[in-house]
Amino acid sequence: APIVANAADLGVPAFPREIMAWTGDVYAPAFERAAPGCGFALRENDYVLGDRKIGGNAQTITRNRVVHHTSFLETFSEARMAYLRMPSKRPAYRNDRPHSSFVTSLALAGVAWEDVQRGLLAELAGAFRVDAGDDE
Repeated sequence: APIVANAADLGVPAFPREIMAWTGDVYAPAFERAAPGCGFALRENDYVLGDRKIGGNAQTITRNRVVHHTSFLETFSEARMAYLRMPSKRPAYRNDRPHSSFVTSLALAGVAWEDVQRGLLAELAGAFRVDAGDDE
C-alpha cells in the first residue's frame, strides 16, 4: 500500500516518526471500518492488531516528496515462519516472542484485505486525489 505525496500536503513535518504517526492515523479508521474492534495500532515502527504484528513499512523522504510503503501480511505459511531466526534488533513489545506468537496475518485475525483497501481509499480520498492503481 504505497502512499506518494507532496510533503507539504501531509500536514506534518517530513520526518520518519511524524510520517509514521500520520499513517497510523490514516490506517486506524480504515481498519476500524473493515473490522470494528480489531485493535489496530501503530506500535514503535510496526502496525499491529492487539499485540501481534501485521505489517511493516519503508519510507523515502526528499525535501518535497514522501513515499511511504506498507506491507500488510494478508496470509503466510506458519511452517515457513519456523525458519526465521530471532532478529538481533527487535521492538520492546515483542518480549522475545518467537515469530509464531509475534506475527499474525489479516486472514488469521479475520480481517478482509479488500475491506481494508476500501477503507483506506475512503480515508485518503477525503484529502487527496487518489489513484487506486491495480488491485494487485
